Amino acid sequence: MNNKNPYFINILDNYSLIFIFDFIRLLKKNKHRLFDDGDSFNDIKSINEFLLSLHGFLWFIIDPSKNKLAGFIFLDGWWANGYGVDISTCFDKAYYGQFVRETGKIFIPYIFKTYNIKKLQAQVYSTNIVTIKLLYDLGFKYDGILKKHTIVNNKVVDVMFFYITS
Repeated sequence: MNNKNPYFINILDNYSLIFIFDFIRLLKKNKHRLFDDGDSFNDIKSINEFLLSLHGFLWFIIDPSKNKLAGFIFLDGWWANGYGVDISTCFDKAYYGQFVRETGKIFIPYIFKTYNIKKLQAQVYSTNIVTIKLLYDLGFKYDGILKKHTIVNNKVVDVMFFYITS
């Protein structure tokens, strides 16, 4: 593929299997950025339960120049018969910046069009300034905050909510 833009592969596509081990490594390495301290992915059972809970709403983001896993995006927490859904992302640090921004510009319209949702919501730990800036750059709006809501890396943190509508 000569295209410079990131592309994505759904976990249910057969081709996605070549990226599964890289996905597991990235998930385990960054679980503290995605989940509260109670969640762990130390065995195949916990990883399998996580995958099954997503019902196929997981995409691997591929760097086309290297045909390498750059990150992943998943949707969960659907509400109001598909009116809205929560989005979570994780990227290898080497792809922070423009690559992630370009992924968002491609993926967000895809989600709105494909699933006919009206609202996409992102929850971000208040300590994640880079992601907060990225969400604003992609057109998300601040929706509110849950103060001292969870524990991450043994520290109490706030959770901020952002949204974008179709």
